[in-house]
Amino acid sequence: MSNAQALPDLEREISGALMQHCHCPAIFARFASRIVIIRIMAVAGGDSLYIPQLDNSLRDREIKNSFTGNNYQQLAQHYDISERQIRRIIKNT
Repeated sequence: MSNAQALPDLEREISGALMQHCHCPAIFARFASRIVIIRIMAVAGGDSLYIPQLDNSLRDREIKNSFTGNNYQQLAQHYDISERQIRRIIKNT
């Protein structure tokens, strides 16, 4: 992916996450995502920035603690992952 394409893609990902998980209106989500990108550019602009893989252990514990015995679909929607992944997490944690 080129740098020219990375910023618009990142903005779409951030604004989409804000709308989905925080239920923000689209106009606020787009504005907030631009602010986040501008702040990242101010801090690391011109430098290489290492972004580590997401550590899912905290998420997995939250899923396990939220599991009621039959809420696979609800958890999958909430965490934006498949029911199969939810079942694997419940089984392995």
